[in-house]
Amino acid sequence: MKEDLLLIGSNTDFRFINYMDVCQELGINFINLNHERFGTSKFKIPNLTKAKVKIFSPWKSRRTIDLFHEMGGCDGGFKVNTGNNFFANQPKTTDGFKKYLLSLEELIGNSIGEVDYMNLPQEIFIGRDKQVMYEFFVEKKIPGPKYCGVLNDSEELWKKHLNTREEYFVKLHSGSLGKGIAILKEGNLGTTISRKGSEFCHDKKFYVLNDEKEILKILDFLKSMGSVVQERINIDTIAGKHYDIRQQVAFGELDTTIMRIGDLEVTNVALGAEEVSGRGLEKVFTDYQLNYLNSVGNYILKQFKSRDLGIDVCFDKERKNIYCLEVNFLPGLEGFYYLQNKEIIKWVGQNEKSIDNT
Repeated sequence: MKEDLLLIGSNTDFRFINYMDVCQELGINFINLNHERFGTSKFKIPNLTKAKVKIFSPWKSRRTIDLFHEMGGCDGGFKVNTGNNFFANQPKTTDGFKKYLLSLEELIGNSIGEVDYMNLPQEIFIGRDKQVMYEFFVEKKIPGPKYCGVLNDSEELWKKHLNTREEYFVKLHSGSLGKGIAILKEGNLGTTISRKGSEFCHDKKFYVLNDEKEILKILDFLKSMGSVVQERINIDTIAGKHYDIRQQVAFGELDTTIMRIGDLEVTNVALGAEEVSGRGLEKVFTDYQLNYLNSVGNYILKQFKSRDLGIDVCFDKERKNIYCLEVNFLPGLEGFYYLQNKEIIKWVGQNEKSIDNT
């Protein structure tokens, strides 16, 4: 039985465009739909007997973000503005995004007889909502930093840190790209958030605050944004640099390893971390550690139905424990877009064919 390929993405998304370009280069037939046209006559799921479906990020377009606000029931003041703001991280945006994904899944189910999702809409939402994600980690016994729940009382968390010296990560409910990160450590608060008058902005910098009033204002802001709290762990370093490991999954297999290395404890490319290939890990880690890394990755993979995702993990200082930081069902890392090429090549069984990515 013929199996079609349906791609749903945004024309402003580099990965979506690249994926289609490679499909055309390899002679793979596909059908593509644009997120921005959802709800119009131009967004029509074709009637197919059987199809693979791959969904790309819908967060690249102002129109779709406005749509999520509308679907989430947001009123004035939540509109998208340019600049370093937090429009994409409002909890109500997440509500609208969930409704969008459910609507998309319903449309696909009504038009395609047998659907083979590369990334399930419901699991995409898990990756967007950190409260849901970390509660899922606890339920499935996925090893990660201890989850402490939603931030309900800023002053209580701050006093607990001062009195016990326990250290915490605070993360936006639906944050990404390093937005809204705060670390309570050594009596200070490190954060990517800056305050300009009464407005809070995301900067591509990391500030260390020690003024209690300013710290509590940042924490109160994070509380208002529906943020979650985890215990901070002592993460391993290489040559004095912080890092995490992205285990890229393609078609249900741990396919390629990427490392993000930087000066900051938050190893996000948006904050200056460098993406490097995971080739040569045997020069850094022992065989036991590499086998442990793969076993944890495979265990995490088995907890989900999606077969196209990114698993972010790290070692502790002693390299005795591995912690899962996040699972991403719309994995980014545009610098390594060749992974998408490799994925398509694998799908059509042309593993020997190479593509020039220079």
